[in-house]
Amino acid sequence: MEDEQAGWTLPPSSVRQEGSMVVRSNQLGLRGPEIQDPVPEEIRILTLGDSSIYGVQVEEKYVFSSVAAEKIQQVSGRPVHPFIG
Repeated sequence: MEDEQAGWTLPPSSVRQEGSMVVRSNQLGLRGPEIQDPVPEEIRILTLGDSSIYGVQVEEKYVFSSVAAEKIQQVSGRPVHPFIG
């Protein structure tokens, strides 16, 4: 949705259709599921940016943050959770 300061934002706690993609946002207005309490040794990554970080017309599991989290988890052996702003 349009935002006077940011130009465009995701409405918090929403699910919307973008072409053939279903996009969900959490209560903070970040793309993806609700943020849970951290687990021991968890790594969290937050990416902020424009449409290339958001992943316009890209499934959530294929956006930069999700792919990076998967790779970091493989290398570190620790749980990694991405947050997409």
